[in-house]
Amino acid sequence: MPTDIVIATDKPNYSTTGLISIVSGASYDAAKPTATAPSTTSASSLLVTNLGDKPSLLRVVPFCSASVAPTAGTFTTAGLRVVGWTAYISSGTATYVPTILADLSLTLGSTIASLSIGGETHYFFNTVTVAGGVPAVNLYSPGTISAAADNASQIVIDTVGHQYITMQFKGTNANTPKMGAFHAFI
Repeated sequence: MPTDIVIATDKPNYSTTGLISIVSGASYDAAKPTATAPSTTSASSLLVTNLGDKPSLLRVVPFCSASVAPTAGTFTTAGLRVVGWTAYISSGTATYVPTILADLSLTLGSTIASLSIGGETHYFFNTVTVAGGVPAVNLYSPGTISAAADNASQIVIDTVGHQYITMQFKGTNANTPKMGAFHAFI
């Protein structure tokens, strides 16, 4: 008698960068080879990775916050850059070399999905576009069936071969802007 075969895959557990304060209009952190391991800064977040034994795809759902509810007109030039870092060892010294895995522009919709988490309101971007000159990524923008266009966009990025991943945030808003993202390795 045949036996059913069940293939089980891990369901991703989403983590969050939390909301990271950014200086209004700031550029991304520099991503240059360095002898210092990457870390969380004022405008970037180091992801805890498990790339040794899991698939290399990273799913990201970006969001923002501000002291006054942001709109497409007030929270502008929002961006997310995902950087993969590889550690190379030479003569016992580590050198961390970055690769830009995704350079994304984010836009808030005319109706903005929001959710209060930990006492702070998170506003979700509904449109994402990719800058030229970076590897292809999969974009999951809300379907056109949504008349309000208030669904959260998602991005899937291949991170193969990188020991560290950082997400860098930028944006322009006069109301103490913050950005962050839910993320999971899938």
